Amino acid sequence: LMNKNSFKYSGLANNNTVGVEINSEAKGCVLVTKKKSAAARRRPAKSQNRVALRKDFRRVAKTIQAETQGKFYRRDLTSA
Repeated sequence: LMNKNSFKYSGLANNNTVGVEINSEAKGCVLVTKKKSAAARRRPAKSQNRVALRKDFRRVAKTIQAETQGKFYRRDLTSA
């Protein structure tokens, strides 16, 4: 639980961020990534791109891997 407020873990400071949340409106989960445009960087509340994933686990895992692999996200999260 140490160093969680460092630059490495900051979603606002880093260029690439990714998150997976539980979908509260329907079954499945939501893939959250950071938008790349300059206009979105000025508005932190609207700087996230949310994609609802409602398929089975195999397809959801494949979608998450396709969105993050080879796009310079943290390598230590690939095996998680």
